[in-house]
Amino acid sequence: HDYHNVLSVVSGKNQIGITMPSFIDWAHRRIGVYRDMEPLPEMRVIAALNIPVWLAAAVDRASGITSLRELAEKRYPWKAVLPPPQNQIGVYIERIMEAHGITRESIVAWGGADLRPTRPRTGAVRAAEHSRGTSILGTQTAELSKSGGTNGFFLYVNGQSAWGRDLTVHGDLRFLRFDEAIIDKLNAELGGQKLTLPARLFPGVDEDLPAAGWRHHYIYGKAGVPDDLVAAVLEAL
Repeated sequence: HDYHNVLSVVSGKNQIGITMPSFIDWAHRRIGVYRDMEPLPEMRVIAALNIPVWLAAAVDRASGITSLRELAEKRYPWKAVLPPPQNQIGVYIERIMEAHGITRESIVAWGGADLRPTRPRTGAVRAAEHSRGTSILGTQTAELSKSGGTNGFFLYVNGQSAWGRDLTVHGDLRFLRFDEAIIDKLNAELGGQKLTLPARLFPGVDEDLPAAGWRHHYIYGKAGVPDDLVAAVLEAL
């Protein structure tokens, strides 16, 4: 799901890709990680898969905090699992946090921590990934939660999210409410959608919550992707 998905299709390394629409949208507009990119060639969406993704934040239930704004006002020592700042999702999450009065620096200053959901790649891991052509990097969220290394997160989640499962099963968290006006403004600027994170999708989602996110994933290629490949993808679906 990172920004290299689009770059691999544009370069011809891959004929098709599967990613969230936001990556293609940002590449078209050359914003964020794509700002120095050449203009995107014409792209062809083959199919839209109904796989919603929500941006969601949570904190230890014992804190009594129910909203992201309240977390900022209390300067809570949030040991938060966050995506990397250069990641496109990380950029979106940073903007939401800043609009509520939180930065990565303030999280640390309040006694919290800026943690990553995945283990750093070692040289051996990089070599194995290169030889297999796929990523074998695992999450470390279960270990962080079990050890008390984290008391919350701000990540993207969906029904199959490994870190969503790890952090909410091994910890007693409550998902936080966002200011809807902030979500609306950033969606208009950055191309997200306003979705409802449904109650009980994960432990800690006590009620339906408004969230930024994306309803679909695109299967896509460049305009010249062969029709027989398009037909094969659609037949498989």
